[in-house]
This record gives sequence, structure tokens and C-alpha cells, in this order.
Amino acid sequence: MGWDFAWLIPSNVVTFLVFCLDKLQAKRGRARVPEAVLLTLALTGGLAGALLGMAAAHHKTASRSFQTRLWLLVFLELALLLLWLFGGLSGLGLASPWAS
Repeated sequence: MGWDFAWLIPSNVVTFLVFCLDKLQAKRGRARVPEAVLLTLALTGGLAGALLGMAAAHHKTASRSFQTRLWLLVFLELALLLLWLFGGLSGLGLASPWAS
């Protein structure tokens, strides 16, 4: 993994911790992390951390609307990754790693 993707590790760790913290706050009846923040963390590189946080803490698993939005992000990021890998984003200056 190159340095251009090094931000993914801390992004996923932070997202995982925020999901777990939000679950703890929910159990204690305290102020919660807004869903918009959780989704933004997932969108900005923390998608794996979000999915792992949901699974580990059993958090947001009953919220259909949140799950729908999170899975839309999964498919969006997957589509963008496939476009990038196969050169579909070269017009934006994002050349495929396989481009010669």
C-alpha cells in the first residue's frame, strides 16, 4: 500500500472507535454521535471501520434507514473503486494504477 492510501488506516480506526463510543453513549443514555457524523466518517475512508464497529458493538443493526444509507455508501465506494481501477476516472486526473 502506497503512502497515498496511508490515511485509510487511521480513518478506519477512528471510525471504529466512534461507532463503539456511540454505542456506549446509547447504553448510558448520554449524548449521541449524530448519524450524519457516523456516515461522514464512513464516506471519508472509514467504511471498513464502520462495518466492523457495527458488528463488534452490535450498533445500528436495527436501524433500517441507517443501514440502507451505509450500504448505499458501500456500493458507491465499490463502484468508484472499480471505475478507478479500470481507468474510468482518468478524465478527472485519477489514472488507474495499471495505466502505463
